Amino acid sequence: MQKSKPVSFKFSSKVKINFEGGRLSSDSGLLLIHEFCEQFGVQGRMKELFPENREGSFKHSKSEILYQELIRIIAGYPSNNTASFLQHDPVFQEIHGEIASPSTCCRLEKEFTIEDLKAFQTLQTKLLELAYEIEKPKDVILDLDTTYDPASPDMQGSNFNRHYGTTGFSPLICTDSLTGDMIKANLRPGNTHCSKKVMPFLTPIFEWYQKQNIAVKSRMDSAFASPKIYRICEQFNAKYIIRMRRNAVLKRKVDEFTREMLTKEEWEKREEIFTEIQYKAKSWKKSRRILLHIYWPEGELFPQYAPFVTNLEEYDIETCIKFYRGRAKMERDIDESKNGFSSDHLSQQSFTSNQVRYQIFIMAQLIVNLFRRFTFPEKQRPWLIQTIRQFLTKVASKAVKNGRDVIFKCASCCPHQDLFLKILENIQSLPRFG
Repeated sequence: MQKSKPVSFKFSSKVKINFEGGRLSSDSGLLLIHEFCEQFGVQGRMKELFPENREGSFKHSKSEILYQELIRIIAGYPSNNTASFLQHDPVFQEIHGEIASPSTCCRLEKEFTIEDLKAFQTLQTKLLELAYEIEKPKDVILDLDTTYDPASPDMQGSNFNRHYGTTGFSPLICTDSLTGDMIKANLRPGNTHCSKKVMPFLTPIFEWYQKQNIAVKSRMDSAFASPKIYRICEQFNAKYIIRMRRNAVLKRKVDEFTREMLTKEEWEKREEIFTEIQYKAKSWKKSRRILLHIYWPEGELFPQYAPFVTNLEEYDIETCIKFYRGRAKMERDIDESKNGFSSDHLSQQSFTSNQVRYQIFIMAQLIVNLFRRFTFPEKQRPWLIQTIRQFLTKVASKAVKNGRDVIFKCASCCPHQDLFLKILENIQSLPRFG
């Protein structure tokens, strides 16, 4: 490590500072993350799914480098350049041994293939299976949405998007609203329509939940209002509510209904109303239940309306609408993916390489969510990754060797030491998956 002379402060020349404190780390809480990953057998499964297929001999195996990147992203160091100073950190040394250099990480990323992409998706599914072995839900609420990540036009797939007026990517994301788990996500070119290739995306998800004997409810916005999506939901007995696009037929239905309501005295007391109809579009093979939320924006003479198609027969109209509004939680998950895990910071020129790197960010988010929902006390479970880092992983310690042991000595006044020890106890009480 580079030595530095003590530097004085102007408020008091007697107060000095340098960076020669010894083997110190500011990320001791990562030991909890690593312990949790060991319980779930993450490293072992990565060795199986990412065999060494590169020519020649390498100091670091493919799975070792990928695991290092995964831990770095969770710690808040998404850039490969950070590996140059983390190689001196005692916590990272204890977790990984010798740290791969930034150039080694970049070379591996340039060689990513479609097989690596499939391997990450397999690993994601396996982790969910293990989570359901611990606590199997009776049902899940799947929210489907797209987002937009600006990117350099030099990258493959970073196409111009007319809506945003920039070049970038358009990931397709599916989350479970009940647990917060990131179920699946695919990176797509920036000019991809929201509903394009949704069928091959959704079909494996529905098939997997059907095998798990878990009931599925799904929510989608109007970008996914398509007969083929209704049909696939119905094919797998998945309940759904999807906001529809407005059309002339629905507008006439709304006008007819509001004309009838205007004759009633109580109409003046109401700002919104809910009704439903059976409706069959020309492209549909059967009629479906359509919910109409009719409302009067302040200062406007004519009503606006929002139509929804659903097969949630067990819910009344207002309950259905309330259930649909719950998909706003997905926006928080997407924000955490970008702001907390930096999933929108992709740097490789190859589209395949960026697809695989995007999966590493998604994997990091899934592991953190499993970590907090299985090991955190109930009060701390809503914490976002920024809060987890601030109060749990960013714990300073000094590494001291005592015989064959390495002891990380944290500050005696650490404000969250009880929480730290409780989480460690909860991790070690989980089943150990080899």
